[in-house]
Amino acid sequence: MKKALPEYQPCMCRDYVREYGVKSFWALPRDVIAERERQFLAEVTPMIVSDLIILAAQHEVVLCEGDIDYQMVIPVATNMVHL
Repeated sequence: MKKALPEYQPCMCRDYVREYGVKSFWALPRDVIAERERQFLAEVTPMIVSDLIILAAQHEVVLCEGDIDYQMVIPVATNMVHL
């Protein structure tokens, strides 16, 4: 989250609690939570893949678990190889 920039990761930079005036993210309407999760994964997946590529060059084994949209990994990884 500290690496997120509003121009590239607008969803990750939003303050949904303040924006909607609730005490918890989970108090938001379900449709807002679902859309936020979809957008968040779209923004965070390229960042995760980039970090994994860097880590893979530095370590013999890298383990990753969590929320990654695997359908997004292939184009991101392919683009990273070209970079």
